[in-house]
Amino acid sequence: MILLAELTGSDYTEGVESVGPVTALEILAEFPGPGLLPLKSFKAWWEKFQVSGIQILDGYKLKIELN
Repeated sequence: MILLAELTGSDYTEGVESVGPVTALEILAEFPGPGLLPLKSFKAWWEKFQVSGIQILDGYKLKIELN
């Protein structure tokens, strides 16, 4: 629940823009692990994704393996 609140926003965090409860659950399903590892893994993937310039088209899975 804490990771979900971190992604969607709460009284203690702004959350990630355009991430609601469904998208947050999808992110957590793609990046499993104990503690804050899912958020750290997602952040590392997101930063790498932003640099790659790849566009995600509608209907594709969230996580794309970047080599």
